[in-house]
Amino acid sequence: MDIVIAPSSLPFKWNGKYYRIVRAGIANDTAYAETDPKKNDLEELLRDRIQKDRGLKVYLASGYVCFIEDYGK
Repeated sequence: MDIVIAPSSLPFKWNGKYYRIVRAGIANDTAYAETDPKKNDLEELLRDRIQKDRGLKVYLASGYVCFIEDYGK
């Protein structure tokens, strides 16, 4: 099953910095993710979560998006 996760115009906040998720999803049963600027460990984390959850759960904050557990950090 292929899944495309729509990128948002909101920045993605991770470890106190902001990134843009350029593309993410599942193709041929393999997760993919690309960020701008490129951040390999974030891309790997995104891929792992997408593969495990078959999607991506995020928190929509005021002016940015983040992983649910990262809100308020």
